Amino acid sequence: LAEHEAETRARVKAATRYPIIVIAATVIAFVVLLTFVVPRFVEIYANFKGTLPMPTRILIWLNKFTKAYWYLIIAGIASLIFGVRWYINTEDGRLRWDNIKLRLPIFGPIFLKVAMSRFTRLFASLDRSGLPILQILDILSSTIGNKIISRIINNVSDSARSGKGLVHPMQVSKVFPPIVTRMIAVGEETGRMDEMLVKISDYYDTEVEYAIKNLSTMIEPILIVIIGGMVLF
Repeated sequence: LAEHEAETRARVKAATRYPIIVIAATVIAFVVLLTFVVPRFVEIYANFKGTLPMPTRILIWLNKFTKAYWYLIIAGIASLIFGVRWYINTEDGRLRWDNIKLRLPIFGPIFLKVAMSRFTRLFASLDRSGLPILQILDILSSTIGNKIISRIINNVSDSARSGKGLVHPMQVSKVFPPIVTRMIAVGEETGRMDEMLVKISDYYDTEVEYAIKNLSTMIEPILIVIIGGMVLF
């Protein structure tokens, strides 16, 4: 189980690394453009008496602003990074960040599928070991790795403690996909919970693998549009 978790996590990290590298390279190219290319254009356009195009004027203004206030820009970026990292480490910040991750375009569905695979596989393993359901849910809540899903699991635990079953809190959360809630409901009714959970986990393992393989296909058109827009600008 631990090896499976590590392998899945490594594949997701590798998949998300590609767009980050491309975006970082684009930002570096833009900085080089402002620092080295734009000043030469300023010298050339200085001899022109006509009005410069708006994009050119914006680039010239950005160049002057960067030269004059580069230390403030660096300090601002560093402060922003530090502030965001600090906030994410707080309880409220982690909750908001985990919510954002689940709602991100393209990546959000992958993060959710990974979480569902982890939840159902660990649930099945603990159920087969004979642990009480409330103890299983407590373990899942503390190990799932997402505060939003952890809160839902706590609600499921409260529901199970009061004898109302597992499924309803998952359904009202709008986070757990219908296939998960339906299969768990079948598992509750038939007493074959571990079998249903393994089937769900296998399904999401396949979904994650497929999504990661097709990630570059989905991202490349977006990156091309962004880079093309910068070039045209």
